[in-house]
Amino acid sequence: GEGEGEGEGEGEGEGEGEGEGEGEGEGEGEGELTPPCENIYEGNIEITNASDVEDAAQYCEIVGDLTVQAQTTLTSFELPALTSLSGNLSVNGNDALTFFDLSALTSVRGSVNVNSNDALTSFDLSALTSIELSALTTASGRLNVVGNKALTSLDFPSLTEVIGKLYIFDNDALPSLAFPALTSVTADGVNVTANDALTSLNLSALQQVGDYVQVDSN
Repeated sequence: GEGEGEGEGEGEGEGEGEGEGEGEGEGEGEGELTPPCENIYEGNIEITNASDVEDAAQYCEIVGDLTVQAQTTLTSFELPALTSLSGNLSVNGNDALTFFDLSALTSVRGSVNVNSNDALTSFDLSALTSIELSALTTASGRLNVVGNKALTSLDFPSLTEVIGKLYIFDNDALPSLAFPALTSVTADGVNVTANDALTSLNLSALQQVGDYVQVDSN
């Protein structure tokens, strides 16, 4: 009698527990939404060291410029929460920088400048969909990748629009360049020039250019 009672009780308890757990898990998964951006920084941010990277990493939006410039010891940086920049992105003249990751960034309302970083081999802006003129500035929105001597990888798989100029110049080691989703470059043009190792260029989706397309001396 004791054996039968224990067996029945254990079986019922296990069955109820499994059923409740499965139901709760399914309900939570279906209701999950991406949380809105709440941690917003208003002003310009300049990264000069690892401590600055740690401070900036908490923000999902910067209402201002993000600058990493003329640093001699910084080798990499990552801002995993940053999705929107209402200003210019400038990564220029950093002698030791080999890689940076802004893979959550989808929108820049200003210019993107990645220039003269001699050790930079690759960077991640894979979620970036638009670069455009901010309503708060008179400068054109640009995507500039210039003079990065060691750059071997450059891919913008999500970028659909540049309201301004696309300028890829003097990246000596760059073998290929891909903008597979880019449909329009308005208000200016496309210039891909003096990239000595370039053998492959993908602008297959491009439909609209404001002024010109120049592909020369690659």
